[in-house]
Amino acid sequence: MGNVKLNAEGKDFEYPVLSGSVGPLGFSTATFKPGNIVVVNRFDALSNFLSTTTFGGVDPNNFGFYLSVPAGTVFTQDSRNPGGLARALAYQGTGANAGTWFLCWDEPLAGAPGDQDFDDLVVLMESVNPTPVSNTTWGQLKNRFR
Repeated sequence: MGNVKLNAEGKDFEYPVLSGSVGPLGFSTATFKPGNIVVVNRFDALSNFLSTTTFGGVDPNNFGFYLSVPAGTVFTQDSRNPGGLARALAYQGTGANAGTWFLCWDEPLAGAPGDQDFDDLVVLMESVNPTPVSNTTWGQLKNRFR
C-alpha cells in the first residue's frame, strides 16, 4: 500500500493520513477542528494506537486526497492527474454500509497509466458529512437576487 495524504486544493502541502507501514487493516482517523486544524490518529490492525499528528492550515471546504506510491502520485482531483484521468472514485455505502463512503483508487503502474480497475486501494470512510444541497423553486431563486 502507498501513502494516503490530504492536500490543500491547488497547493502542495502534505498532510499524511494513512501510511503503508501500518500494514493491512491498519487505519487512521482525520478530524477537522475549528481554526482549519485537522488531527490525524493512526492505529494498527488490532486498533492499537500508533501516533497522532496535528496539522494547521487545512481548509475543510477545500481539500483533497492523494495517493503516493513508487510509480507516482495520483489525486482525487482529476485535473491534477496526468492526462486529467480519474484515479479515485467515491461510492456511497448501502445496506450494512449505509452512512459510509468508499474511496477507490487506481494507482499508476511503472511506465503505464494504470489499469482503471479502481481496486488497488479501497478506503472506507465513516462519519463523512457531505455538503447539503439547498432546494428551491425558480421563483424563490429569482427573489433572492432582486
